[in-house]
Amino acid sequence: MSMRAGDGCDRPPLATGDDSGEADPLFCIGVRQRTLSRLHAEKLALCDLLEEIADSLPQALDRDQCLAASGKLEPLLREAHTYEEGMLFPAYVRAQGNTRSAVEIVARLKAEHIEDADFATELADGLRRLGEGAEAANVEAVGYMLRGFFAAMRRHIANEREAMAGFLSETG
Repeated sequence: MSMRAGDGCDRPPLATGDDSGEADPLFCIGVRQRTLSRLHAEKLALCDLLEEIADSLPQALDRDQCLAASGKLEPLLREAHTYEEGMLFPAYVRAQGNTRSAVEIVARLKAEHIEDADFATELADGLRRLGEGAEAANVEAVGYMLRGFFAAMRRHIANEREAMAGFLSETG
């Protein structure tokens, strides 16, 4: 299988038997759908874990959950943002004919990525400290941070799904 630069799809030849290097568009759409679905599922599972932690504060805090969430947070967002910004979003903009609307949607999603990554860094550090036994100076603030992050993450995923829905269901 070959790969065309910038589109993120392993590209088997078209079923015509030619060797032109052209990709089967249905295959690429399937790869994009599966990859984005997997990343969204992993982020939503992490949101569920963060919600469990927030609900456990202050008396039933599970330090192992804090460490697990802390360790997953930044790497998962980094993987998702790298895929989306490097592969999915450019393919989406190209497929939309480089329209102003498509460019604006992608710019908004990228801006949310920056905010999410910054927030995730602070949250991961706080969760790590809690997991290692440090007492939170203000448990209410930690709970507020957790709820703010997972609410924003769920909203981002919903927005991304809505924006990409037509693109990911195209048949070529």
